[in-house]
Amino acid sequence: MPEPLTPFLALATAGLVFAVAAILFIAARPGAPGNAVLAGALSAGFAAFSAVTIATEGLLPVVLNHTNNLWGVQVWYDLLFSLSVAVFLILPRARARRG
Repeated sequence: MPEPLTPFLALATAGLVFAVAAILFIAARPGAPGNAVLAGALSAGFAAFSAVTIATEGLLPVVLNHTNNLWGVQVWYDLLFSLSVAVFLILPRARARRG
């Protein structure tokens, strides 16, 4: 018997759907310029969701989720590597614009 759709599974699925749609949209328009307003809005939404999660659940579950098993450590590494790649790609452009 399949598992029922929980709110957490629904949130995770919605995130996957939106991420795939965004990736396909970006890939279909390789010459399109970036949109700072959209990037800022997405960042604000992510920050707001993170703030609600931390206010509701606290910080300890973050540590427990990422140190409980190899999947947790894998997700932690995914986050660290994606942050590193983002900084690697963004920092030279930011420096070039600054001066």
